[in-house]
Amino acid sequence: MKYIMIETSEGARMPFLFPESCTHSVMAELMRTMLDWFHNMKATIVVSAGFVNMGTDLTVHGESESLGGLKSVKADAARIILGHAIQFMPDPMVTMLLGQLEGNVRSGVDSDLAIAIAEHAFNAGFDAGGFNVRGIDAQTALSEYTPPEELCGVSLLKE
Repeated sequence: MKYIMIETSEGARMPFLFPESCTHSVMAELMRTMLDWFHNMKATIVVSAGFVNMGTDLTVHGESESLGGLKSVKADAARIILGHAIQFMPDPMVTMLLGQLEGNVRSGVDSDLAIAIAEHAFNAGFDAGGFNVRGIDAQTALSEYTPPEELCGVSLLKE
């Protein structure tokens, strides 16, 4: 599978997956046009592109020749897995969350819980622009974050 990651003018990042028979550049133009016409999302840009391996661990790799060598980004794998719950999170936070998620999924934490914890962690400390509103960096926020009891007391963010 191939993918492109499109960023909206508000900073949301949205993945689009498609078969290898399509080119990245054609899919990028189609998705940008669709977002503009049907959802009034102007000024969207493709920020990364590559290939997706969907085995036991979803990974992204490579680059798009048709988009001038635009590369894949590790955080894109988490955005593909968790979807809209993390579309506004900054890449460093998403990458750390992906590492924690990979370990906990192998330990049996279900994906609905993972999404709930990701949303809560984001809302607890970061605004939509990716700026930390508590005055600490993403690594500290993740290492100190504990989800509330209503999220089953399971933390994907602590080791």
